[in-house]
Parts: sequence; C-alpha cells; structure tokens
Amino acid sequence: MKFETEADWLAARQAGLPISTSAKSLADAFIARLAKSLLTRTKYEPVKGCWLWTGMRKNYGYGVVRICGRLYRVHRLAAMLWLDFDYFSEELIIHSCDVTNCINPSHIRAGSPADNNADMGLRGRRGRLRGTAHPMAKLADEDIRTIRLKAAAGQNQRDLAREYSVTQSNIGRIVRKENWKHL
Repeated sequence: MKFETEADWLAARQAGLPISTSAKSLADAFIARLAKSLLTRTKYEPVKGCWLWTGMRKNYGYGVVRICGRLYRVHRLAAMLWLDFDYFSEELIIHSCDVTNCINPSHIRAGSPADNNADMGLRGRRGRLRGTAHPMAKLADEDIRTIRLKAAAGQNQRDLAREYSVTQSNIGRIVRKENWKHL
C-alpha cells in the first residue's frame, strides 16, 4: 500500500495495518525492556506482598515514568504489560491493596469509575481527608478558629497570612468558610 496522501494515511491508520516483522521484534524488545525497567525500580513489601514503585511519583502517590519525554503512570503500564490492559482505555486501574504505588499484577485490575467508587465504599476510603488529617495541612483546627475570630475582630488578612505563613487568598477562603468548612 502506498501512503501518498493524507487520505491514504488515514485509511491505513483506521484499518490497523499489520506490523512488519522487524517492527514487531523491535516492539517486543521494547516491551521486554520496559518490563525489566519497571521491575528494577520496585521493592517488595512483605506484609501485603506489594511491588512498590520506588521511582518518581506524582498526583496522589501514583508512580510515573518518563518515556520519550512523556509521563506514563506505572500502574497502568503494569496492567498493560501483565494483564493485557489497553493503556489508553477509559477504564481505571483499581488496587486491591489500596497502595497507589503498587504494581503487583495480582493487586490491580481494570474497572469502571462505578467499580472504583464501589470498591472505595467497601474499604471505607470514600470522602476526602479534611483539616489536620490531610497530609498537606499547614494549619491546625485551633489556628482556623483563631484566624476566623481575629478576622471578625477586624485584623487584616495580609497580617494574618504573614503570622500563619500562608497566603492572603488562603486566609480569605478560610474566613469565608470555603476552606475548612467542617469547622
């Protein structure tokens, strides 16, 4: 097949042309190298049996790896390598161990957002961490109450921000009860 026009290219792309033998062996070599690379950056956790990713981690502790300048989530790559999962699928990867950086194929499975929500509910992980329970919290519950009292008494938000080492916009959200609503 000749690829002389954009229409030819589009037709070939939609048809899913078979990969040549040399390209297939290159793809197989890449996949084997990727699997080895993932495994060399894990450590075994004996209590749960997790394979913990020790490389770079991003949002919510999920492991990522850079391939050709793009970041890929390693739990999705693990599912692709060992569970025949389509990396670009809209399905989620659900961890039975509740460890975000685990890539053990026996601990992960594909599922819909509804499956994930049901799993979260069964395991008591529904809901966000609030206040001092959140690992990124810079203020204590008592600080929030004091900030609101001082602001109500007329103290300047910028002064409060300097006093508590947070931004003025953060103080504003606390005072308006947009943040720390539970207090």
